[in-house]
Order: sequence, then structure tokens, then C-alpha cells
Amino acid sequence: MRMLFRGKIRDFLHSPQAEYYLVLSLFKLGIGAVLLLMGWDALGLKGNSIFNIAAVTGLAFFPAAFARPILKRFSAIRETLFLSIGLMLCSLFIFLEPFVARFSLSTFFVVHFSLWVLIFLCEVLAERWFIRVCKNESKETVGKLSGYSMSVIQIAVLCGPIVVALSRKVSVLAPYVATAAIFAVGAIVTWVTSLRTNASVTQSISASNKDKVQDPETQTLINWYVFAFALVWPTVALFNMAAPLIAKNFLLGDIDIAAALEAVLAAAIALSGALYPKFTALLPVQLRNKVMIAVLVVAAMTLSLGSQKFLLVSLGLVLTGIAWGWFRVESRSYLARVFTPEQAGAIVANANALSAPLVIAYLMIYYIELSLINSRTASFVLPAAYLASGLVFLVLFNRTAKYQRMRLTDRVTRGDS
Repeated sequence: MRMLFRGKIRDFLHSPQAEYYLVLSLFKLGIGAVLLLMGWDALGLKGNSIFNIAAVTGLAFFPAAFARPILKRFSAIRETLFLSIGLMLCSLFIFLEPFVARFSLSTFFVVHFSLWVLIFLCEVLAERWFIRVCKNESKETVGKLSGYSMSVIQIAVLCGPIVVALSRKVSVLAPYVATAAIFAVGAIVTWVTSLRTNASVTQSISASNKDKVQDPETQTLINWYVFAFALVWPTVALFNMAAPLIAKNFLLGDIDIAAALEAVLAAAIALSGALYPKFTALLPVQLRNKVMIAVLVVAAMTLSLGSQKFLLVSLGLVLTGIAWGWFRVESRSYLARVFTPEQAGAIVANANALSAPLVIAYLMIYYIELSLINSRTASFVLPAAYLASGLVFLVLFNRTAKYQRMRLTDRVTRGDS
């Protein structure tokens, strides 16, 4: 048994999935650190703290629209090499942020904006890499890869705020140095992976432009995926704006409370990803998705009514993470099975571009709500955002199932003829 277990570990370490998981974990660890660091530092700026954190969060997520032109411009660069360059530049820019902020606020915003352009660029490249890892795999294997990769993502995001909280006890600059080091290690690992890749296999980032849509049904389904994925980043941005404000205004805590809230949500999503392969075998797809919507409704009520108590907020975040994490895992599993890596990359890039104005809209609505209500009154915008995203995912899964049945019927008809 021990030899068999060791053999499986050895086989995994030599598989393409191991390199992908390692780079993915480092990338998401860095993002988790940047998100909390960004939100908490915004509260220290002069003026209205709610407006400051909304502005800084908006400036971070708005660059999503600028990643797509860069992908087209540098389409000849291999996927892993491109990702390596992006991660190294992320390392450089996060390292420079605290220094340029001392001399020029405008330069700081340029560097911060550029950092997030690179993060969204790396996000698309990492998702394309995931689709290639899933290529030619069975439905069950793709489901496992989607679930486990989501767990890896959320465990890394969970550890990001912990890195910030611990390193900040050393010095004010320590979190920036630690985060820069995380991105740099990820860049080195990706670069080594790129060297091992056959140079003749050039990943064309713009290949999706060559994929002609075959019929209106395919285009409609792609549009639904773009819309569903476009709601992810605004929802994440809203939570990362809300976590420091909930900690400060509702729970009367500091950065440790904010980090704990981030960690609770990330841990719940990671748990959802880990349980996904097992849970899919217990319930049919329609029933389990309805169960998750019900869980999301209960989570929304808990977050809205229990915003002044840490345990109730934590319970609401656990339920939210399990249900919303489930929908994200399911959507990535469908994405890998239904579309090519080029189509999936185009979907993610277009969704990121669409998410930019949605981020601004979400943050403005949340800012208006917090400006109108008492600081100790329950907020409804955050749970409503998660619930809306879950409902869109539910519609998306139904349309995907119909699309797959239609394609199967077409193949059978052509075979019979």
C-alpha cells in the first residue's frame, strides 16, 4: 500500500498537472496577499474611508478590460513563457508600490493600475493552461481537476492574507517584499516549464479569432459563459471592499479580523472544490445545483441579518463559499469539456473585459448603500451579489446541458444518415 501511494505521488509530480498546480498556487497566493493589503491600506488614506477603499478597489479591478489587447498584441509568445514574464513583472510592480507612493501619488496609481493589468493577463493565461491540462481527459477526470484546482486556488488565497498579517508584524514594507517574492518564484517555475515545452508547440493567444462560430446556438452559449464569468470579478471585488469595512465598522476589529473573514470564505470554497468529485456521484446534476442555490439563499439571509456578530458572519461566509465555490467548479468543468483552449481563453478574456464596468457599478452601489445606512445596520448588497451570480450560473448550467443534448442528437442523426 505504501509503495502504491508513493508511486501515485511520483507519477503526479512528473505530470503536467503538478507544474500547473504549483504555479497556480503561487499566483493565487500573491493575489490573496495583494487584495487584503490593498483594501486595508486604503482605509489609512485621508478622507472618507468608504470612498477611499471603493476607489482603490475599483482601480484594481477596472484594468481587466486592458488584458485582452495585450493578449492579441503578443500572440506569438508561448503560453507558459508569456505567463512567466507576466508574473515577474507582477513581482517588480508590487515591490515598487510602497516606494513610489512616498514620492508621487500619480505614479503610484500608474504602477498599481499596471500591476492589475498584469494580474488579469496572467489569469487568462492560467485558465488557458488549465484547459490544455484537461484536454482529452474523461468527464470524471475533468471534474476532479476542476475541483482540486479550485481547492488549490482557495487554499492559496486563504494563505495570502495570513502572509500579509504575519509579515506586517515585521515591518510596513515586509508584506510587499514577501508578495514580490511569491510572484517571482512563480515566474521562475513557469519559465522552467516553458523551457521544457517543445518549442515547436507555439501557443497562439489570438487563435480564438480563427475559430469561426459554427451556429447561433454555440454563440449564444458562449455569450452566457462570458456573462456568468464576468460576474465573478465584481463579486470578488465587492467582498474585498467589504471585508475591511465589516471588520472595522460592524465587528470593530482590525486587520486580523479582516484576514480571518477572507480566510473563512476561501476555506469554504476550497472545501467545496475538494468535495466536488465525491458529491457529484451522490446527486443528479439538476438536484445538486438546486440544493446549492438553497444554501446560497440561507447564506444571504445570514449575512444580511447577522452582520454585527462574528460567528454569524463566519457562518454566512462558510455557506456562501460552499455554494458559490460549487458553481465556480462546475462552470470550469463545463468550460473544459465543451470548449477548446482557444475558445475558453477568449471567453475568459471577454468576461474580464466586461467585468470592468460591472466592478465600478457594484462598488458604487455598495458605496451608496453604506453612505445611506447607519454603520451598524445590516448590508444587503454583498449577499445579493453572490446570490445573483449563483442564479446566473444555474441558468448557464441548464443551457449547457440542453446544448450538449442537442449536439449529441445531431451526431446521432448524422451517424444514422
